[in-house]
Amino acid sequence: MDITIKILDKGYKQIYLPNLTAKGEVPTNLKAFLRQQQRWAYGTTRVMKEYMRKIINSEEMTRKQKIDLVMLTSGFLVFPFILGVTISTSITMAPWFNPSIQPELSFNYLMISTQRMLSTTFSNEGIILWILTSGYLFHCAISLAYERRYKDIVLVPYIYVLGLIVQVTNTIAVFKALLGIKQKFDKTPKSYYRGSGNA
Repeated sequence: MDITIKILDKGYKQIYLPNLTAKGEVPTNLKAFLRQQQRWAYGTTRVMKEYMRKIINSEEMTRKQKIDLVMLTSGFLVFPFILGVTISTSITMAPWFNPSIQPELSFNYLMISTQRMLSTTFSNEGIILWILTSGYLFHCAISLAYERRYKDIVLVPYIYVLGLIVQVTNTIAVFKALLGIKQKFDKTPKSYYRGSGNA
């Protein structure tokens, strides 16, 4: 991202080759994946902080390039907001959070509040919200089914849990970049992914 902005700001052109393919590599374990995501979040946000003025004021970049770079470099800023929504939703939909019910530690209180939480979650609005926010997971399931990897579909909920973890780790990385806190550069150990021949 850093070198791309410098190249475009000097008036050079870039060519994208859509038909060029290469073998894909993926992180070898969960720790490596999370560190990779953190590095991307930190690096991209730091580039945004350092180069936003250069991007906007560049005389060499086109308007489209400026818009693209602003959107790309600020993309990870969404993670703190996503994490905030996740936390607030989890609190307000929890069985013990219901101002209309007296907070008594009783079986009836737990049953009533749980029933209200489930009715809210599986209401028409709740189902629509689940569909809109789980589009990526649905796409993963469809892709696995298309490749006839039916056994791997059971791993889709794991992706949801992994997404919750990434919300926290990427939010930390974003705030580090914004506050100017240095982060160690971790090289990601990778291995060839045999499920696909293309990157």
